[in-house]
Amino acid sequence: MPENPGTTARVATPTQLGALLQERRKAAGLSQQDLAEWAGVSRQYVSLLETGDVSLQVKRLFDLFGVLGCDLAVVDRAR
Repeated sequence: MPENPGTTARVATPTQLGALLQERRKAAGLSQQDLAEWAGVSRQYVSLLETGDVSLQVKRLFDLFGVLGCDLAVVDRAR
């Protein structure tokens, strides 16, 4: 769980999203395998996300928001 619940991080690229995912995973004390098991995905998929090597659909999503002048935001949930 992040140390500052309620904080927001802006992401404009798949690479930024991957870096944030890795940062938050490590802050939570989870390995890629741990996170993958919790999410029901493979460890390899988590690794691809963290390196920004994402699917064409994810890249297009960022492209679409970029054309509209928008970034995505990751907001920590308060517990």
